[in-house]
Amino acid sequence: MINSERPSPRVTAGLACLLTAGALAACGSVGGATDGGEGGGGDGSRSADGSGSDDGGSDGTRDASTSAEAAANDAGAKDASVADVVAHDAWSTDSAAADASAGDGSSAGDSSAPDSSALAEAGADGSTTGFGAATAVAAGQSFCALTASGGVVCWGNNPQGQLGNNTTTTSLVPVQVTGLTSAVTSMSLGLFSACALSGGGLQCWGGNSYGELGNGSMTSSPVPVPVSGLTSGVASVSVGTGSACAVTAGGGVQCWGDNGFGGLGNGSTIESAVPVHVTGLTTGVSSVSVGGMTACAVTTGGGVQCWGNGYSGQLGNNVEGQSTVPVQVSGLTSGVASVSVGDRTVCALTNAGSVLCWGSNQYGTVGNNATTDALVPTAVTGLPSGTTSVSVGADVACALTTGGAVMCWGYGVFGELGNGTTTTSLVPVQVTGLTSGVTSMSAGHFGACAAIACGVQCWGNGPLGDDTTPASDVPVSVDRLGASPCP
Repeated sequence: MINSERPSPRVTAGLACLLTAGALAACGSVGGATDGGEGGGGDGSRSADGSGSDDGGSDGTRDASTSAEAAANDAGAKDASVADVVAHDAWSTDSAAADASAGDGSSAGDSSAPDSSALAEAGADGSTTGFGAATAVAAGQSFCALTASGGVVCWGNNPQGQLGNNTTTTSLVPVQVTGLTSAVTSMSLGLFSACALSGGGLQCWGGNSYGELGNGSMTSSPVPVPVSGLTSGVASVSVGTGSACAVTAGGGVQCWGDNGFGGLGNGSTIESAVPVHVTGLTTGVSSVSVGGMTACAVTTGGGVQCWGNGYSGQLGNNVEGQSTVPVQVSGLTSGVASVSVGDRTVCALTNAGSVLCWGSNQYGTVGNNATTDALVPTAVTGLPSGTTSVSVGADVACALTTGGAVMCWGYGVFGELGNGTTTTSLVPVQVTGLTSGVTSMSAGHFGACAAIACGVQCWGNGPLGDDTTPASDVPVSVDRLGASPCP
């Protein structure tokens, strides 16, 4: 069901990444960005902290009490109609954010820049303890890694408890997620929440303003809690902006959380704090990716269907609008290996190793050397043949080649392209130093990370996990993660 009427402005920020113990197939990420670059709410400025305002319009927009100073942006103001979800504040290198309140009334924590003593304590506690090699990474507003031993560690901003260590304190180095020291096979990181899969069952933690933890409540949790009805029989999970979806062992898709644009895919716009079945996708699905109130699924036949917010063309069906049920992406009825849903842009990796993107192209995230939105899948310019994974973040995308190199394109003002500049690029550019040897990568909310044999490297807006760097336009090494001795 397509609604051609453009909604009132909404703030959106978040990320979703699917991590497996072997490699990162695809990440769908969402970040504090805007919908479509048309019409506007507020000043439309691009902020690293995801802050913004909600106009409380009659389209069902949630009220959020938010006050923040917009980050200074070298690229200038971002003229766009924003998408969805309560605005949350978090410390960034360019802004002094004020306290934010979660949509469920719970405190979002003090998201202003933490004092140096708090940061030092977070970094110093057990700083000599290593977690070993990382098999996969995830980037959101914070960062997480899946270790070779099956544990999950996270670092960075923590206003909603998304680091999972029973605190809301920012950490400059990786910390252990409570209770997840082994047996985790995959995990997904959203902007303020995360989920992990262990033994076929799901646990989630962090922000819960719209029920995105899936445990029947809207109370945030700084430690993992079981998802209702999905304690077994789950194959994979993806966390987005205020919502999450899981693929069951039977090939069905269930989603929970915010449903403002029909992102749960169940034919309604009513949020749900417990999983609900996506219409028409009760079987035959191999993977799912959730982004800025948009979700897409890859079928076992290699086709792609999307639902939710499509006002920048991110449903890929040559229509600008929203759909509360899955619709077929134009031209992608077969041959797709994985899909990554970002804030306003979606990319698909084909079985042949090529990358096609669609949706918002305001900052070149489609990667076709243009800035016109793409309503149907469009080939990315300049990628070498043989891409193995793709990840879309907050108006930025990255690809991992068969040779283990990482290339990124799109928004780069916070150094998230990793090429030593803060310049946006309409085509892929090489990430400095990562020309080979990368096994997993993820683009997030103005930052990105890559796993290599000797550790993890991150770039963009931090904290980046090296105990010191708030931001970097080239990769820096993350503390506590890496094989010893290095191969």
